[in-house]
Amino acid sequence: MRLIKFIWSIPAILTTVWMLPFLSAAGEITLSQQNFYAGEKCRLKIAFPSNFTRQSAIAWTINSMGAQLCAGNALVNPDGTFEIEFNAPRLNPDVSVKAEFICRNVSGTPAVPLFFRSAEIFTPSAAIDALKLNVLKTGEAEEPLTAAFKTRQIPYKQISSIEEFDGQALIICGMDFDENQEVAKALTVLAGQGKKIILLPPLKGHFPAGSRQFDQILLDKSGCIKRFNKDFDLPLTAGSFTASARDEAFVLNCSNQADGFSCGIFKTGSGAVIISTWDLAKMQETDPSAWYLLKIWLLNTENVKISKEML
Repeated sequence: MRLIKFIWSIPAILTTVWMLPFLSAAGEITLSQQNFYAGEKCRLKIAFPSNFTRQSAIAWTINSMGAQLCAGNALVNPDGTFEIEFNAPRLNPDVSVKAEFICRNVSGTPAVPLFFRSAEIFTPSAAIDALKLNVLKTGEAEEPLTAAFKTRQIPYKQISSIEEFDGQALIICGMDFDENQEVAKALTVLAGQGKKIILLPPLKGHFPAGSRQFDQILLDKSGCIKRFNKDFDLPLTAGSFTASARDEAFVLNCSNQADGFSCGIFKTGSGAVIISTWDLAKMQETDPSAWYLLKIWLLNTENVKISKEML
């Protein structure tokens, strides 16, 4: 099966580029995202540095593994940006391929890496099946994520209370910890039993994370996603949390402000509590980074090396 699909003919590309002026823009261009679903129609916004000549015609191309995937021309807007659409190549399940975005007639701008990733990330499904993933129903907050699970055929069981949890991994989307203190305390106990607990926004209140029962603790902002894979796009953030000491233990104070931490990982043996204000349900609509991050959290947390960063 061929993985690459050309959507422009080589002669047409060469003829078009020959007619365009050769331009200059010292500095790196900025892309709206670098990760895309394989086999889908993609949209990308590109921004040039401030010294670039405005309203100039651009000839662009996307190459991978020595072959050209697609190419085209575009006019740069007065603000130095332009948008393109292209068809990403199809890939086998759980496969990622690196590519390069290149402005062919612009000097001084290096190629920018792109990554095409299969949407069939949990195939084969033996590992995710063994997890017996549970999702706690907390209202409507979990519905965008569970709808995405169904679309991507990711197996899960929805539960109505923490007492019903019978798997190895639990996802909770949306919780007011002040109103559910017993549930919050139960989560750290479950982590101590080797379970994976993932808390996603919207989050409110004070989460008693503790500290003594955890081997490793990480608190970080949005750039933390690069710890898991340096090629992931930065996630959308829905709030943040701060950390404070109370009764010789960590307490995480969650809010809808975006000036605090966005990711906290508390590891104990093979178990972990992962709390994040990243809106993975929204991000996954156009960016596979969300799924590949979730896969690491669910299946490979033990292999993530975390320095003990205590506040």
